[in-house]
Amino acid sequence: IIYFYLLVRIVFGKEVALFSAIMLAVFPPYIYYSSRSMFHNVPFTVFLVIGLYYLALVARKEGPQGKSEASASLTLIEKFKQLPGRSFWVKSLYAALAGLAIGTSAAIRTSELLWMAPMLVVLWTLNIRRVNPANLIVFFSFFILSLLPVMYWNQILYGSPLSGGYPEMNRSIATLGEASAAIVNTQLIKNTDLFTQTVEMAKNAIFHFGFKPDQSYTILYHYFIRMFWWIFWPAVLGISLVATAKGRENRSRYAYMAAFLVPLAILVVYYGSWEFYDNPNKSERTIGNSYTRYWLPIYLGAMPFASLFILSFTNFVNKSRFFILITRFSILSAICIISVYYVVIGSEEGLVQTAYKSMPARQEYKQVIGMTEYNSVLITRYHDKLFFPDRKIVVGDFSDMNMVREYAKLGALTPVYYYNFSLPEKDLDYLNNGRLREAGLSLSEVSLITEDFTLYKLEPLR
Repeated sequence: IIYFYLLVRIVFGKEVALFSAIMLAVFPPYIYYSSRSMFHNVPFTVFLVIGLYYLALVARKEGPQGKSEASASLTLIEKFKQLPGRSFWVKSLYAALAGLAIGTSAAIRTSELLWMAPMLVVLWTLNIRRVNPANLIVFFSFFILSLLPVMYWNQILYGSPLSGGYPEMNRSIATLGEASAAIVNTQLIKNTDLFTQTVEMAKNAIFHFGFKPDQSYTILYHYFIRMFWWIFWPAVLGISLVATAKGRENRSRYAYMAAFLVPLAILVVYYGSWEFYDNPNKSERTIGNSYTRYWLPIYLGAMPFASLFILSFTNFVNKSRFFILITRFSILSAICIISVYYVVIGSEEGLVQTAYKSMPARQEYKQVIGMTEYNSVLITRYHDKLFFPDRKIVVGDFSDMNMVREYAKLGALTPVYYYNFSLPEKDLDYLNNGRLREAGLSLSEVSLITEDFTLYKLEPLR
């Protein structure tokens, strides 16, 4: 929140920055996913904001150094600021910090490079005269440095530094590589039909959820226009203010607007072309559905525009300073009340409802942990996030014989348990007399944990 304030202050000024920071502090998805474990969208967004702040410092034009102060009265920091070449080294430091932060955000959610890369290109293009090539080299060096640990483990786990845990994304990377090589092929350039087919193949690889603009608008309506209307409509009016403003002082706002609209378009079409149902009740569109966390950068990016409009509106309505302050306080208080109410009790997946629903899961957790050894492995299909990291987890079942053989290897080294839907007696006998026996294993019931789920122990045949 502090870095968000600092970033917005550079572009829009202190008042807009303070208003935006308060909006963020009470924003429902930000609070909701900060309170949930195993969701990395908030840390991704945090590191991205930190990186963009330091990038803004790299691109910021410095004013002339004041020379009216007597040198004897200068502090050590002020003396350092007047050293020859100081600006280059300070901006190099900012570039390094920006590279580390944005690289960390990319390491947390590598798939977001799909829109982060175009956004950074837009920012660089609009500030090309202000960014020293050396600062650019420093930025990319530290950006890659942040990604090296992830690339190392990707190579070990998935066989390629650019692969990850999403099979669709891995296929997209491979297809994009083939399409890029084909597009630059001189023979392909001459063959218009083949060129068009290759571009279409690249588009399908990028938008592996599909390319459905009409559906994307519907999703945008439900998860932004309708769900967070108090941000959306002021933001639209704020964008119109920036777009119609004139003057050199608005250049940084134009750059911010361009950098915001690029990820807005990509994220809306990219995720909006697919329907996610995290809520078991598919008819409900709630804060717990994935769109609200995937679009967290969009919500944050819109807040300064919303704040700009609200502040401009209060200035326009009345010139009395007292009236302006009262109006702003009232509007901000209303936004805070609406936001907090929504995230706490105003949604089917609000914090109160979530805490209430999690009570059975806590009992489930305690029972399974109490019945399994600390060094045991737990095979489960639906409860990996509940028991990790207290137990080593394998997400799976017995449908793949290759995995069953791997379970047998684990069973020779450490206790192995299976936690899933309760098996009828005939299904348990079928497994024990079939593929489990073939792998030298047997499955026995330990305890019925809930109405639907049972803990089993997987042991080598004696």
